[in-house]
Amino acid sequence: MNKYRSTMMLADLTEFPEIYSNVYWGRFNSEHNPIDELIIFNRNNLAKQYPLKVIGRYYPDEIGRFIGQLSNIQPYRKYMDHVEVYKSGSKYIIIISPYNHIDKQDADKVLKEVGFKEYNKLYQLHAYTYIKVCDGDHP
Repeated sequence: MNKYRSTMMLADLTEFPEIYSNVYWGRFNSEHNPIDELIIFNRNNLAKQYPLKVIGRYYPDEIGRFIGQLSNIQPYRKYMDHVEVYKSGSKYIIIISPYNHIDKQDADKVLKEVGFKEYNKLYQLHAYTYIKVCDGDHP
Protein backbone atom coordinates (compact mmCIF):
# COMPACT_ATOMS: atom_id res chain seq x y z
CA MET A 1 0.00 0.00 0.00
CA ASN A 2 1.22 3.48 -0.79
CA LYS A 3 2.35 5.11 2.47
CA TYR A 4 0.68 8.40 1.48
CA ARG A 5 -2.81 6.94 1.25
CA SER A 6 -4.92 6.17 4.27
CA THR A 7 -7.03 3.58 2.47
CA MET A 8 -6.23 0.85 0.00
CA MET A 9 -6.86 1.19 -3.70
CA LEU A 10 -8.12 -1.73 -5.79
CA ALA A 11 -4.61 -2.12 -7.22
CA ASP A 12 -3.36 -2.80 -3.68
CA LEU A 13 -5.57 -5.88 -3.49
CA THR A 14 -3.66 -7.54 -6.35
CA GLU A 15 -0.23 -9.12 -6.36
CA PHE A 16 0.82 -6.41 -8.83
CA PRO A 17 -0.09 -3.00 -7.38
CA GLU A 18 2.80 -1.35 -9.26
CA ILE A 19 1.11 -2.32 -12.54
CA TYR A 20 -2.54 -1.76 -11.73
CA SER A 21 -2.13 1.49 -9.80
CA ASN A 22 -1.45 3.13 -13.17
CA VAL A 23 -4.89 2.38 -14.64
CA TYR A 24 -8.33 3.80 -13.93
CA TRP A 25 -9.63 0.59 -12.31
CA GLY A 26 -6.71 0.32 -9.92
CA ARG A 27 -7.11 3.81 -8.49
CA PHE A 28 -10.58 3.19 -7.05
CA ASN A 29 -10.81 3.22 -3.26
CA SER A 30 -11.35 -0.39 -2.21
CA GLU A 31 -13.39 0.67 0.82
CA HIS A 32 -16.00 2.49 -1.25
CA ASN A 33 -15.83 0.22 -4.32
CA PRO A 34 -15.93 -3.39 -3.15
CA ILE A 35 -14.69 -5.78 -5.80
CA ASP A 36 -15.35 -9.48 -6.24
CA GLU A 37 -12.39 -11.76 -5.50
CA LEU A 38 -12.72 -13.27 -9.00
CA ILE A 39 -11.72 -9.93 -10.54
CA ILE A 40 -8.59 -9.79 -8.35
CA PHE A 41 -7.80 -13.41 -9.27
CA ASN A 42 -8.25 -12.62 -12.98
CA ARG A 43 -6.04 -9.52 -12.72
CA ASN A 44 -3.29 -11.54 -11.05
CA ASN A 45 -3.54 -14.21 -13.74
CA LEU A 46 -3.34 -11.63 -16.55
CA ALA A 47 -0.10 -10.24 -15.12
CA LYS A 48 1.31 -13.76 -14.88
CA GLN A 49 0.09 -14.96 -18.28
CA TYR A 50 1.54 -11.89 -20.00
CA PRO A 51 4.39 -10.59 -17.84
CA LEU A 52 3.15 -7.00 -17.84
CA LYS A 53 5.20 -3.86 -17.66
CA VAL A 54 3.87 -0.51 -16.60
CA ILE A 55 3.63 1.97 -19.46
CA GLY A 56 0.86 4.27 -18.29
CA ARG A 57 -0.38 6.46 -21.12
CA TYR A 58 2.90 6.39 -23.03
CA TYR A 59 2.42 3.82 -25.74
CA PRO A 60 3.38 3.88 -29.43
CA ASP A 61 1.55 6.21 -31.81
CA GLU A 62 0.25 3.24 -33.83
CA ILE A 63 -1.49 1.83 -30.75
CA GLY A 64 -2.87 5.26 -29.85
CA ARG A 65 -4.21 5.84 -33.37
CA PHE A 66 -5.84 2.39 -33.39
CA ILE A 67 -7.60 3.05 -30.08
CA GLY A 68 -8.56 6.57 -31.17
CA GLN A 69 -10.03 5.40 -34.46
CA LEU A 70 -12.10 2.66 -32.84
CA SER A 71 -13.27 5.08 -30.16
CA ASN A 72 -14.71 7.38 -32.83
CA ILE A 73 -16.25 4.92 -35.30
CA GLN A 74 -19.49 2.98 -34.97
CA PRO A 75 -20.01 0.12 -34.30
CA TYR A 76 -16.79 -0.04 -32.26
CA ARG A 77 -17.19 3.14 -30.24
CA LYS A 78 -19.72 1.74 -27.79
CA TYR A 79 -17.33 -1.07 -26.86
CA MET A 80 -14.17 0.99 -26.36
CA ASP A 81 -14.71 1.46 -22.65
CA HIS A 82 -12.13 1.27 -19.86
CA VAL A 83 -9.19 0.86 -22.21
CA GLU A 84 -5.93 -0.34 -20.67
CA VAL A 85 -2.64 -0.83 -22.51
CA TYR A 86 0.29 -2.86 -21.23
CA LYS A 87 3.63 -3.98 -22.62
CA SER A 88 4.70 -7.62 -22.38
CA GLY A 89 8.08 -8.37 -23.93
CA SER A 90 7.89 -7.07 -27.49
CA LYS A 91 4.07 -7.17 -27.51
CA TYR A 92 1.44 -4.67 -26.49
CA ILE A 93 -1.72 -5.86 -24.74
CA ILE A 94 -4.91 -3.84 -25.21
CA ILE A 95 -7.74 -4.51 -22.76
CA ILE A 96 -11.27 -3.13 -23.03
CA SER A 97 -14.11 -3.72 -20.59
CA PRO A 98 -17.41 -2.30 -21.85
CA TYR A 99 -19.16 -1.37 -18.63
CA ASN A 100 -22.63 -0.65 -20.01
CA HIS A 101 -25.12 -3.36 -20.79
CA ILE A 102 -24.10 -4.63 -24.20
CA ASP A 103 -25.37 -7.08 -26.77
CA LYS A 104 -22.74 -9.75 -26.20
CA GLN A 105 -23.24 -11.49 -29.53
CA ASP A 106 -22.80 -8.21 -31.37
CA ALA A 107 -19.78 -7.28 -29.26
CA ASP A 108 -18.13 -10.65 -29.93
CA LYS A 109 -18.69 -10.29 -33.68
CA VAL A 110 -17.72 -6.63 -34.02
CA LEU A 111 -14.65 -6.84 -31.80
CA LYS A 112 -13.42 -10.02 -33.45
CA GLU A 113 -13.28 -8.05 -36.74
CA VAL A 114 -10.51 -5.90 -35.27
CA GLY A 115 -8.65 -8.66 -33.43
CA PHE A 116 -10.16 -8.68 -29.95
CA LYS A 117 -11.24 -11.85 -28.20
CA GLU A 118 -13.17 -12.32 -25.01
CA TYR A 119 -11.05 -12.64 -21.89
CA ASN A 120 -11.68 -13.24 -18.19
CA LYS A 121 -13.55 -10.37 -16.56
CA LEU A 122 -11.15 -7.71 -15.30
CA TYR A 123 -13.37 -4.75 -14.42
CA GLN A 124 -16.60 -5.87 -12.72
CA LEU A 125 -18.57 -9.11 -12.82
CA HIS A 126 -21.23 -7.53 -15.05
CA ALA A 127 -18.70 -6.08 -17.53
CA TYR A 128 -17.25 -8.30 -20.25
CA THR A 129 -13.56 -7.96 -21.00
CA TYR A 130 -11.84 -8.27 -24.37
CA ILE A 131 -8.14 -8.51 -25.14
CA LYS A 132 -5.99 -7.85 -28.19
CA VAL A 133 -2.35 -8.91 -28.26
CA CYS A 134 -0.36 -6.82 -30.72
CA ASP A 135 2.97 -7.86 -32.22
CA GLY A 136 5.29 -4.97 -31.56
CA ASP A 137 3.58 -1.62 -31.94
CA HIS A 138 1.34 -2.69 -34.84
CA PRO A 139 -2.25 -3.34 -33.83
